[in-house]
Amino acid sequence: MGNTRQKLYQIVKRGPKYVLKKGIMFGDKYFRKIVRDRYIRRFIQGTARYRIEGTVGNATIFSQSALSPSQFTALYKGKAGGNIQKMADAFCRDELLLFGSWVPLNLIKGHYPWNQDFIHGKDYSDGLYTDITITENNGEIKIPWELGRMHPLPVLALAWRIFKEEKYLAKIRWILKDFRECVRFGYGVQWKCTMEVAIRIYNVIIAYSVLKEELPQADELHGVVAEMVWRHGIHIFSNLETSAHLHSNNHYLADLLGLLAAGASLDSNKIGEKWYIYAKKELEKEIQKQILEDGICFEMSSAYTRLDAEIFFYSNLIVENRKDHFSARYHKQLNRMAAFLHNISDQKDSSLQLGDNDSGRILILKDRVVMELQYMAELIDYVENGVVTGSQAADERALLFGCLESGEVRENRVVNPCFMKTAGIAAVRSGGMELFLCNTDSLKYDVPGHSHNDKLSINLFYKGKPFIVDPGSGCYTSNTKMRDYFRSNKQHSTFTLNDQEQNKMTGVFRVEYCATKAEIQREGSCFCARHNAYADRFGAVCERKLSVQADGVLLLEDSIQENGDRVREFHTTWALILHPDVRAEMLDQHSWLLDNGEHRICMKTSVAYYLEKGFYSDAYLSVKPTSVLRTSPQKIRNASIEFCAE
Repeated sequence: MGNTRQKLYQIVKRGPKYVLKKGIMFGDKYFRKIVRDRYIRRFIQGTARYRIEGTVGNATIFSQSALSPSQFTALYKGKAGGNIQKMADAFCRDELLLFGSWVPLNLIKGHYPWNQDFIHGKDYSDGLYTDITITENNGEIKIPWELGRMHPLPVLALAWRIFKEEKYLAKIRWILKDFRECVRFGYGVQWKCTMEVAIRIYNVIIAYSVLKEELPQADELHGVVAEMVWRHGIHIFSNLETSAHLHSNNHYLADLLGLLAAGASLDSNKIGEKWYIYAKKELEKEIQKQILEDGICFEMSSAYTRLDAEIFFYSNLIVENRKDHFSARYHKQLNRMAAFLHNISDQKDSSLQLGDNDSGRILILKDRVVMELQYMAELIDYVENGVVTGSQAADERALLFGCLESGEVRENRVVNPCFMKTAGIAAVRSGGMELFLCNTDSLKYDVPGHSHNDKLSINLFYKGKPFIVDPGSGCYTSNTKMRDYFRSNKQHSTFTLNDQEQNKMTGVFRVEYCATKAEIQREGSCFCARHNAYADRFGAVCERKLSVQADGVLLLEDSIQENGDRVREFHTTWALILHPDVRAEMLDQHSWLLDNGEHRICMKTSVAYYLEKGFYSDAYLSVKPTSVLRTSPQKIRNASIEFCAE
């Protein structure tokens, strides 16, 4: 009862508009339960027959699918085709690209472990999807979900069209047959999350659109895919992950992509057209709602911004291939997302890691580094503006659009300095160094479950290599201690008062907000970021300034200012999280040398640091040991750090 009162108090405290919003969401919850119950009765329990008025694949959603075999072979004979073949061969060996790493799939009685977390040994029940609960510290449900996304299918389809080796088509048939035999419609973990259902059917449809021109008319695969599209579309439309259209996130976007693809595939079907029209209309709304002015998603995560960009980008391809169009506002937001991904990336394989990173992708056509985010910006640049702005997306441009680049590539580098006010990010570059100052403000949004306690944190790169980093995510539900460790401000490169969190973590994706204001401003030649997370508790406002000195030195200046008459005594602790490849050598009490084997950065500090062990996660479920530079608690209110490239 006390917990309920506390929740009601938190809602009322946010004002009458928020109370009304929560009331509507509460009512919508029960309305959607009625929709789900009807869906369960009519479709899952078999009281309705599956009937498709149109044929799957009438609407081409893969632009190269109509090419002849000789055209396919000629087009993809180079590097892109070679990469596809390597991946397809790995999939034929029953290997899975899991969160950026290849892992072997051990078959159970000749079947894939569709309902198992095969890494932690957790077996999920085969009950009705609404009865399955996700419990903390009890397996990692994202593992069977990742398998269920069916990422291998488009790769295998492309490999078959290019190289005409029967094993690739046979593997597609086997995977679909195995799924239908092992996963009952509406039962088990594979139907629990609508986002996973949507990504799965999108990959099935993409693979089928590549194959269908070369399949005999009597091939049973036509009917298998048709039934899957119908069932998945019905499930998605009955279980959309949104509350009265007031609260939605990346899950809802993925739902819409799957629904759009299913609707476009059922080209002459009235229900399919209904799905298509609904999904297109909602995507128009959501790109304005979820993407901020600087191109970052409202959840304040760089990896999830790339995921959202995938969804909006591939949705646009479906619409364009139907000779339909999104609005100019939609395309403007797409370009903003591309600009953001360019701004946080270099021209190699690293981007700024900010907030959660679950290594999730929609369509995998290349085995790439998880934090290589800029390829999505390059794809948007190519489609939206007809320009090639880098080489990271070369394989995707070839496979999706037949673009085999030749000649000069136009580099799309950002200006120095870079300022993204709504994202809460500023970056300066000097002498090969690139320093990001992050001060995201997630309080503006209802449940931004993928943001971290990372206010005033920094990330430092030198010649494209990370030196000081965001620690990553580790995991979500399988280990709550690890989850809290990686999103804690104590494990980010910022400073902490009295060993207290900036925002109090109350669940895997929930926080109790203490910071009611976080901002970043440009003040002349420097950037100034502030937050008031400790104002109520200790009467303090935290500030960090970033500037470039005349000699090229990057300077950070920290100060803690009094906030009214509520000032209490506090101790301050500073931390810097180093990349695992970086070795820190103490030169004297206030000087350190950071060395990654190729390059070195000299760091001078006004406060004495010591070295301790820590952890870093560069991909989901990947945790590596690293070093952390930290200070002992100090009764001081001002400090500074200087970075100079050797």
